[in-house]
Amino acid sequence: MVNEESYDVVARFYDLEFPERPEESKFYVEYVKQLGSPVLELGCGTGKVLIPIARSGVEVWGLDLSEGMLAIAKKKIELLVKEMASRITLMKGDMRNFSIPKKFNLITVPFCSFQLLTTIEDQKKTLRCVHHHLTKKGLFIIDLIPPQLLAKAKNLVKEIENGKGGKIKITQRGEDDLSSNPPLLHVYRTYEDEQNDKKKIVTWRETLCYISKEEIENLLTSEGFIVSNVFRNFNKDPYDAQIASELYFLARHK
Repeated sequence: MVNEESYDVVARFYDLEFPERPEESKFYVEYVKQLGSPVLELGCGTGKVLIPIARSGVEVWGLDLSEGMLAIAKKKIELLVKEMASRITLMKGDMRNFSIPKKFNLITVPFCSFQLLTTIEDQKKTLRCVHHHLTKKGLFIIDLIPPQLLAKAKNLVKEIENGKGGKIKITQRGEDDLSSNPPLLHVYRTYEDEQNDKKKIVTWRETLCYISKEEIENLLTSEGFIVSNVFRNFNKDPYDAQIASELYFLARHK
């Protein structure tokens, strides 16, 4: 699994590259309104899903391994009205091994963070922690990028605004390790940040696992869950094997 220092290096770029998606927040908030407090988000990052959930009026906890990502989330929370901010609890922790003295009606792992778990044992440890912390009638939502879509991330060049009048050029390449179990994609990134006619270069590596629909369903079943729905987008369109898209798995206690 990625260590905490990895995302600290690129935390300042994260919201610039991956801004809040209103349709994503709406998707999760709909379930929040059905299930009520409390809610737990694993891999909460900079809070781009966590904070809209708090705005819906529930108690929400966020756990992340990166101090850099959590620091950005804390700054955002400080700007909220006191009553809303008081409903949010942030924790530095590892999704493979966490202990919180309460159970949750909704637990989420958004934006393919589960795929940072690069061994089957780490995936099982995480699911066991989730199962332990989920209420009997609670819901677990996990977001994954299927292999055929993840493979397209091997080579990428793009530019984004840096928020200071300049540009950030992002260059990405990927290397497969298909001999591993599960198969892995090593991603190497370079960020070239132009500010005041100067260029700052940041390099970064992360590793993601390839995991198929059938494999995650088998894992969930083996760890005491039953899959109730699989959607291919935030509109809740059903899974279609012919369409390469993010997949959203909804699971409950057996």
